[in-house]
Amino acid sequence: MVTQGTPHHVGTSTEANAGSSAEVARAEGPRGEVVLRRRTSGTGADVLELRVNGVFVMDTLETTSE
Repeated sequence: MVTQGTPHHVGTSTEANAGSSAEVARAEGPRGEVVLRRRTSGTGADVLELRVNGVFVMDTLETTSE
């Protein structure tokens, strides 16, 4: 099941300019949970981040291996 809705904003650091992250989508299945998040820093482009079962998999910031 994929859930979408109002993004849930979470601060990533206690520093004022550190940015924040928002959950874009979440899905749960027999193999676990997949979460797509958007990170914002205020100084550059937003970064999308993919996590599977709480473990970082990839993001749109570092794409040299793709």
